[in-house]
Amino acid sequence: MQTPASIRGVLALGLVGALIAIPTAAAFPLGVDAGSVGEFDSAGGHAAFAQTWVGPWMRSSGWGGFENDLRAASDAGATPVVLWNYWGDAITPGCVQNGCNGMSRGEWDAMASTLAQKANAVLGGRTFYVVLEPEFNKGGITGWAPFDGYLADQANLIRSQAPGAKVVLGFGSWGGYESFPRAAAASDLVGFQFMRASTRDAPSDAQAPSGAMISTAQTLRGLFAKPVLVFDVAIASYGGWEWVQQAAFRDLQARSGDLAAAGIVGVVWRSVHDISGAIGYYGPAENSFGVKRADGSAKSAWPDLVALSQGGGAPAPSQGLSFASVHGNEWWIEATVTGGPSWVSARVDGGPWMAMQPTSWGTWGLSAHAPAGSLVELQAGGGGAATITDFRVWSGFSAGFANVKGNGWWVQADVSANAPLVDVSASVNGGPWTPLALQWWGSWGATVQAPAGSSVQLRATSAAGDTMLSQAYPWSG
Repeated sequence: MQTPASIRGVLALGLVGALIAIPTAAAFPLGVDAGSVGEFDSAGGHAAFAQTWVGPWMRSSGWGGFENDLRAASDAGATPVVLWNYWGDAITPGCVQNGCNGMSRGEWDAMASTLAQKANAVLGGRTFYVVLEPEFNKGGITGWAPFDGYLADQANLIRSQAPGAKVVLGFGSWGGYESFPRAAAASDLVGFQFMRASTRDAPSDAQAPSGAMISTAQTLRGLFAKPVLVFDVAIASYGGWEWVQQAAFRDLQARSGDLAAAGIVGVVWRSVHDISGAIGYYGPAENSFGVKRADGSAKSAWPDLVALSQGGGAPAPSQGLSFASVHGNEWWIEATVTGGPSWVSARVDGGPWMAMQPTSWGTWGLSAHAPAGSLVELQAGGGGAATITDFRVWSGFSAGFANVKGNGWWVQADVSANAPLVDVSASVNGGPWTPLALQWWGSWGATVQAPAGSSVQLRATSAAGDTMLSQAYPWSG
């Protein structure tokens, strides 16, 4: 964990990241620092989250940088993730109870209230995430019952000042989680950090992070039944570790379906760029968590970070059932589940489970209120297969298909959507997807062999990587 001094250095970059629905084999729910969101998206990436830090240094630096980070995230369509790091490495029961280093419980509450009020004002009530005290479970805090209650009070205070806030309980990943049941119950999500560097770790500890992430998420999920956010991921390139960064991104890409199945709704990478002057647990490696050097030149892992956010065919978990597509709008949740489930259920923001019903076009649907930014959880089971779970922060992407027509060699449709489209494709009899082109008259169409008696299905994909499938159309040829 970095000291407040080094966090201030990182803060100059404006750390932030955001979360959208997790479509299978599509956009990975990845975040980067707020100051790099525009650069990341311009390179072809999709930042679902934007991360920024807030702490006691706001006394001297003011709140302007924080507010600018929120605006940058909002402008890029990313959900802000605010790491609220008041006590930092000084945290102990004595420091919290009696104050230390100019910090006090009274100021902790006052600054949390200011954080929430300013975020609410800048974002206009839109969703943002607040990570309560990253890596707080140390310094004798684990097992000290009063702090469990203090964290719960903070969560309730923040939401009272900002209705759009989602609170993430910010564990360090070394255990002691069960000591904080009240704080977890008051939070919307639970989360943890993943940090590695050559100054303290072996390459084998860092090059395949998915295993440790899945294990920690499964533990947290089993204890608290909450979605999990990996809110701060940093692997340093110091000591010849550029290849380790690259291997880590490829590992996360390959196992993105398994990460989602473990309840992980997003992963936030700490910083696109290296910084200077950082100090902390990892020593000189603290300056090299970026995938670009301080002069802007790219390291070998930069294209892999961009590709991770784009998806690119990452496999779903190796189970009999799989969520092939999840989509909808503020009042409708719909899922395509392969493998022949006998039941599918959904819930919104931790509410009661609601049974989804089969639709006439082969999906499962539910009429439920799920505003953009809601946490939507789905489960499917039956048919002798293991029950699977899928978490999404709801983007509300929806597409409509009309005037679907053609002949034995042509497929055409009018497609409308509530977000920009980057692709419309057609599949015949469940075969490969063939891209359609946007025609000058406004329809999407292409040469596709579709003999009479075939079944034709369409798929629309948004710029964020969300997908929606049409019904299967009987083809007259």
